[in-house]
Amino acid sequence: MSGLTGVVAIGAGRDHSLAATAGSIWAWGLNDLGQLGDGTLTNRMSPVKTADLAGATDLAGGRGHSYALALVVP
Repeated sequence: MSGLTGVVAIGAGRDHSLAATAGSIWAWGLNDLGQLGDGTLTNRMSPVKTADLAGATDLAGGRGHSYALALVVP
């Protein structure tokens, strides 16, 4: 995972992994059901930025899904 720094949360699904940095969600691994969230069905062996989300505190995934929990203060 060269280049991915400042990780504040990590998570994993059945065949993919997730990491949150300050303001972004990154994912890599199997993407046959779109579980990486990058708008493709392309498998990724290196982290790809999938979302801008500040305040992520927890990440998790399953067979074909991923989720991020973020604290949003108005």
